[in-house]
Amino acid sequence: AWAAVRQATKGSLVIEPPPTGDLPRSTALRFKLAADVRGVFESGDPQRIEAGATLVECRAVRLSTGDVVARSLAVRNPATAAVVRKEDDVLAAKYQKLSDEPRSAPRDVRSAHFAFKTDLSDREAAIVLDKLERMAGMLQGYFRRPATGVVEGFVVRDLAAWRAHRFEEELGLEKIRAGAGVCFNSRLGDQRRAVLYSCADHGVIQHECMHGLCHMTFGSTGPTWLAEGVAELGNYWRDGQREIDIDPGVMGFLQNTEPKRRLLEIAVPGRTDAGTWQDYAWRWALCHLLANNANYADRFKPLAIALMEEQPGASFESVYGSVAKELSFEYDLFLRTVGNGYRADLVAWPWKDCGKNRGLAAGASARIPRVKAAAGWQATRVRVEQGAEYEVQATGTWQTSAAGPAVTAAGDADGHGRLVAAVFRTQADETFTLGDEFPVGAGGSFTAAEDGALFLRCGDAWTQLGDNSGELSVTVRRVAAP
Repeated sequence: AWAAVRQATKGSLVIEPPPTGDLPRSTALRFKLAADVRGVFESGDPQRIEAGATLVECRAVRLSTGDVVARSLAVRNPATAAVVRKEDDVLAAKYQKLSDEPRSAPRDVRSAHFAFKTDLSDREAAIVLDKLERMAGMLQGYFRRPATGVVEGFVVRDLAAWRAHRFEEELGLEKIRAGAGVCFNSRLGDQRRAVLYSCADHGVIQHECMHGLCHMTFGSTGPTWLAEGVAELGNYWRDGQREIDIDPGVMGFLQNTEPKRRLLEIAVPGRTDAGTWQDYAWRWALCHLLANNANYADRFKPLAIALMEEQPGASFESVYGSVAKELSFEYDLFLRTVGNGYRADLVAWPWKDCGKNRGLAAGASARIPRVKAAAGWQATRVRVEQGAEYEVQATGTWQTSAAGPAVTAAGDADGHGRLVAAVFRTQADETFTLGDEFPVGAGGSFTAAEDGALFLRCGDAWTQLGDNSGELSVTVRRVAAP
């Protein structure tokens, strides 16, 4: 008999046994593991590849177009990483009693906010509806508006099962054949309708259904940048999850593509061509930043509602125009540092502290009482001068993982967790630049390469700040000239 792994850490294993009738429903069993126990967990889900994973094997082919496509990929995650059950694992276990056999003909399935014809198996249809209702609940929770109406439509696994069915929308059928989807939104007075045509890909279904939910709830989906960005937010929303966890291919595109799409190239007013999945990726990036960065989040929600309700005068420029340079700087920094595991809520730029910098006379010092491990760049309020030498003394310890050892500002043997610095500058045109990062450590010195404000942070990967803890106290002193 099999047992689903709910959680595995260095010291314990939590499993959920199969429903045999001998144990109460949803029983979880926890076992302590001996020090010499070695467990191996395998998965075919690429979403489980973690930062720091080791590539074991890659088999690829080169196409006639010159593109290289991986046929198989074997990756080993860090041995110290915990294995935690994901949403898909939870849903697979929840509906394990239902049949996995696809239907030979479409039938109706329904939940509170969705009603589809589909040839999906009973189990997969239940999982899809569960995901969609969770998404509807998070939409309601975020916008503080009840989701209204029902999104109708068709979810197609195999068109051969639909021979007796006639689709009204030829474009919808074309999308299904292409392995994609579309949601046709219409309204007449106060009456609204949303009709989905989608392949069986869960991400496509969720994306298009978010369009339908927004249309039914607010009256429209807003300008294209918002419509597609919010649809992708809905696709990737997870209960209680604050770190980014999106399709690795999409994330790889955002990380590796140069040049990055500029802010004003994304936030284009009005309805434009929806474009490709790459266009969706840029719009997701902007909307994720706006929704999760504390410098902009309080403006994003009312702006999104106003745009979807088509309120007169509502626009991206009217809301963010006064902080356009700050937003552009943070957006560029976000695209340079983003990855799965990233916490946009932890790395908001401390703009309130940027205008309070002071230079140090020779021999003078300044104390920064708190530099947190679980944060991005943090202001020291010290202005350094090009060519001047500065000494740094740091006390205290911090951790760069929940199970890792506490380290000083010197970091571990590999320099992981070392205190690092960078110089932030306001240019003549009032735009902003951030210099290269350089190591500082627990007690070292540096010569400033440029004028500007000194910023510090814990030298940990930007995608791994969420499990950091602890803080340092830092003193910066300007060395007197010999």
